[in-house]
Amino acid sequence: MNRIQLYLLLLSVLFFSNLTAQNSPLRLTGEVKEANSNTPLSFATVIIEDALSKKSKNKLFTQSDEFGYFEMEIDLPGNYNTSIYYLGYRDSTITIKLQKDTHLIILMEQLSNELQEVVVRDTFPPIVRSGDTVIYNPEAFAVGNERKLRDLVEKLPGLSIDEDNNVTYQGEEVATILVEGEPFFGGNSELALNGIPADAVDKIQALENYEPLGLSLDPALDKKVALNVQLKPDRKNIIFGDLGSGGGLPNTYTGAANLYNYSPKRNLT
Repeated sequence: MNRIQLYLLLLSVLFFSNLTAQNSPLRLTGEVKEANSNTPLSFATVIIEDALSKKSKNKLFTQSDEFGYFEMEIDLPGNYNTSIYYLGYRDSTITIKLQKDTHLIILMEQLSNELQEVVVRDTFPPIVRSGDTVIYNPEAFAVGNERKLRDLVEKLPGLSIDEDNNVTYQGEEVATILVEGEPFFGGNSELALNGIPADAVDKIQALENYEPLGLSLDPALDKKVALNVQLKPDRKNIIFGDLGSGGGLPNTYTGAANLYNYSPKRNLT
């Protein structure tokens, strides 16, 4: 191999190494701690979004582990808003210019008792974990064009719906959709997704260890994932469905109604 061939070979190696590095995702890691004591805050909600785009589909979500540590992979370099939420603490949002693997130390300020009461009453973080339940605040992810529950669920981090109306949470199949803690029209998840008005939804809970028959003492019994939809206080009695009409013979009309009346005490069609 002569010098020219060797030179070209080295250029090729450098080029492809640089190309591979550019196509590799960037790692964003961090630690969430209490500002005064430096105590790690476990299960803090961390949301990353493109600083130039407010579309909810561009948001990435994770939670800190028991040591307050979190990590994410970001496909493209750029400016990102990193927001951290933890009940009882002041929300924190920082903008970072992500060009390489980056590690953050995030110190959270605890709210006074008076401020905690105001925050809990007036606002709710986008995502909160309580034990084995993850609570989504759909308003934090909605963009204004949502009509049905399905439109909201599709925008929530960690949740997805396929063309057959099968819902998955963190890659695991959702066994059923509950409304106010009860099966919706006998457990009709498709009807819930495509029937419940989006503006009637207050919170959506992902129940990670759902047991349909209640508490079980059998540790071998498989626990399932379920979604529980909480309705707004003034929308717990809703009528939804479709009305259709059309022309038939002269001076005659055809009509069809497919209406449902839901309340926590009755499911009627």
